[in-house]
Amino acid sequence: MAKVGSRFKKIFEEAQQHPAYWMEDLRLQFLEGISAIMESQGITQKELADRMGVSEAYISRVFNDNVEKNFTLNTLVELSKAMNAEIKIIVTPKKAKGSDSLYQQE
Repeated sequence: MAKVGSRFKKIFEEAQQHPAYWMEDLRLQFLEGISAIMESQGITQKELADRMGVSEAYISRVFNDNVEKNFTLNTLVELSKAMNAEIKIIVTPKKAKGSDSLYQQE
């Protein structure tokens, strides 16, 4: 069992070296925040789509698909505006080796 764990750890560490890993992590964190606001306000994906002037299918793709080309900074801003939410980006020094986040500091 230790071999499987160490192989997974190595694969995970290698994945962390690619920008796509960090982009997906940021995308997921952002969408979790938008989802939490939607839930607290009782807003559906259909209502969000109406607010943005886009189709419900588009909103569904943004939330459910790993489609890098559909999730741009413009998408981030438009979703935030539609939910009357604020975007905050914090850049901090990287934690010690083995950290699982580039942008969090203890």
